[in-house]
Amino acid sequence: MKVSKINIAGMHCASCASIIERQLKKIDGVISASVSYASQKASITHEDRISQKTLEETIQKAGYKIQTGEVKEPNWKLRFIISAILVSPLAVGMITPYPYMEWAGLIFATPIQFILGWSFYQGTWSALRNKSFNMDSLIAIGTSTAYMYSVINLFWKAGPIYFETSALLITFVLLGKWLETRAKGQASLAIKKLMELAPTIPVEVGQIILVKPGEKISADGVIVSGKSYIDESLLTGESLPVGKSVGEKVIGGTINTTGSFEFKVTASGENSRLSAIIKLVEEAQSSRAPIQAWADRVSSIFVPAVIIIAILTLLVWLFVLQAPLSGALMAFTAVIVIACPCALGLATPTAIMVGTGKGAQNGILIKGGEPLEMAGKIDTIVFDKTGTLTIGKPKVIEVTGDVLQIAASLEKHSEHPIATAILKEAESKDIKLLTVKDFLSVPGRGIEGVINKKKYFFGKYEDGLGLFQNKKLLGTIIVEDSVRESSKKAVDLLKKLGLNVYMLTGDNQKTAQKIAGVLGITNVIAEVMPEDKSAKIKELQDAGKRVAMVGDGVNDAPALALADLGIAMGTGSDVAIETGGMVLATSNPGDVAQAISLAKKTVNKIKSNLFFALIYNMLGIPIAAMGLLKPEIAGLAMALSSVSVVTNSLLLNLWTKKSYTA
Repeated sequence: MKVSKINIAGMHCASCASIIERQLKKIDGVISASVSYASQKASITHEDRISQKTLEETIQKAGYKIQTGEVKEPNWKLRFIISAILVSPLAVGMITPYPYMEWAGLIFATPIQFILGWSFYQGTWSALRNKSFNMDSLIAIGTSTAYMYSVINLFWKAGPIYFETSALLITFVLLGKWLETRAKGQASLAIKKLMELAPTIPVEVGQIILVKPGEKISADGVIVSGKSYIDESLLTGESLPVGKSVGEKVIGGTINTTGSFEFKVTASGENSRLSAIIKLVEEAQSSRAPIQAWADRVSSIFVPAVIIIAILTLLVWLFVLQAPLSGALMAFTAVIVIACPCALGLATPTAIMVGTGKGAQNGILIKGGEPLEMAGKIDTIVFDKTGTLTIGKPKVIEVTGDVLQIAASLEKHSEHPIATAILKEAESKDIKLLTVKDFLSVPGRGIEGVINKKKYFFGKYEDGLGLFQNKKLLGTIIVEDSVRESSKKAVDLLKKLGLNVYMLTGDNQKTAQKIAGVLGITNVIAEVMPEDKSAKIKELQDAGKRVAMVGDGVNDAPALALADLGIAMGTGSDVAIETGGMVLATSNPGDVAQAISLAKKTVNKIKSNLFFALIYNMLGIPIAAMGLLKPEIAGLAMALSSVSVVTNSLLLNLWTKKSYTA
């Protein structure tokens, strides 16, 4: 199975994206295809036997071009300016008639129609080749009707002339395209900012690099000497610099603020964390939310339906109302133009672009439209306790009996955080560790081994850990994990968002309830084995809940995958991060509430965009059919409707991440 990314040039509207998608999905071996008009990219999942060349040829046969590198939009600004200059004499003639005005109309309208407006004919031809209609089809039909009718009347003196109608209509559409392109550029600004962070100095893995105050860190690595405070705000959204010392990780592209340090390079270039973030955001911005499928279905039947309505309008004006042909044609043209569904096609992708980009700038990585939309629907959120609500670095607070030496000797062979705490306690007391044979770890229960020919078991017992020999309790060790300072505030925020909050833990019920009480969590699922976490998620789903799971460990991955939405803490394991539909760059549980808040706002933007796009068409079509809307004004209204949808999406940039660290 492979995923191919292809940049496409020549898409004029969201309908173009749908046409390309349909053609790609017809290829035997293509599993799925997603084409985004907003980002001008295609993402195709296909079998290994399907070559990139086959995919590209299919796109080209559909009437579009393959672009190497970044896709550049046509220069809509220049086209609009030229068109505005050419249409000016025609606009003046509408106010103050002058001699030979009709011939001036022909001279100035012709280059607008067939040179500046040629892309609309190209788009129409691409659609017809694929047995469909698109936005370009409506513009081409509407403007051609007004233009050709005027040419016939000019030479045969058969009736009124409407060159200014076709010319102004194209001019307004070009204006809309220019404004739309500017707005889409702002929507993709987050990606550009992330790319600007990328270091330009080539480095190699294993290289030791000195970083001075004010310098950009050139790669991912681990500090080997010195300490400093590092500004990670453009990756995590945290405004305050983060203290770093020996043994801690640094991220390429972040800024060193105060001290000097040396770090050892662990990853650079395409393998760096910044590159992974950029790739993830690009994929998210090219993805589609499930709600987009509904919009696509509406668009696919909308354009043919509009053409039928326009023809009926023409016939009613001619044969029922017995209006002159000129008036009937103007009503026909107005219906065709006002109904262009471009705003409907832009409603979802532009909101996704802004929402995912804004998230990336604040350390919230959303892996596409599907998890984004699901985040807006969840009603229940389940936190794995260790490493999310707690720091994940337990410490020994009480030892009963002479058991520390045996327990520490056993735990030396374990990688569990509790092992680290017990070994640290033994080290602080200068306890010598003993040799262990036949060591065995039983996940979720404990460990066992043979020391001096005696077999011991160390594992869960009441409120702590018990050391047993032949089922006889020798003593206990009480270990406690500290609750994160931000956890209580995070839980309160999630409750304010209307979510049911659960805590999932392997701790015994008494310990779990104690921690839950501190956090204000009433829903506690305790004494859960690692392999049973996903089963508990399934139980909640079977009860009719839409569940988000928050975790950071390897044993969280199955639960993250099964949940309706998996949220992985970025400081956790690679498996958890790979599985989650959302990834948080920090270990701050408050960011969970921020991620849900941003997702809900983005989904609300999508819904409001779709609502206004549909309402616009539902109101505009009957007004145009009644002859109450001039075609050129319909063109301006249609152009501005697309701009308004993109502008509404850009309002997501006003969303700010609040700091909940205390």
